[in-house]
Amino acid sequence: MGMNASIALAIGLILGALHYFSENLELASESRRYRIISFGAGISIAYLFLHLLPHTYEAAVHLKEAVFIFLLLGFALFHLSEKYVYQHLQEEKRARELKEIHSIAFFIYHFFVGIVVKDIFGIAGILKR
Repeated sequence: MGMNASIALAIGLILGALHYFSENLELASESRRYRIISFGAGISIAYLFLHLLPHTYEAAVHLKEAVFIFLLLGFALFHLSEKYVYQHLQEEKRARELKEIHSIAFFIYHFFVGIVVKDIFGIAGILKR
């Protein structure tokens, strides 16, 4: 495995572990929890509109509108699968099993976030050769 893949894997592991163990944290108040979630959501939305969508628009020149269809399908698939999992949650044992599946899915997501983080900080991208 190359150094670029190792860095992305390390970032993915760190973010995945933080996500996994953050569910066990007890915050002093619910309002603090919602503020933290809102802050994270705001950062994510800003990143989406200020970085990812402009790059997607540049790629659309070559791929036409198909790139936006894939963007929409990816979001819809992720959202619907998470919605399905939590709507069919019925018992505590099942909740633990779903937590593990959820963590694996988020590890994969965080691996790709690691690739993006490397790209933001100017390290040669993992997909570039």
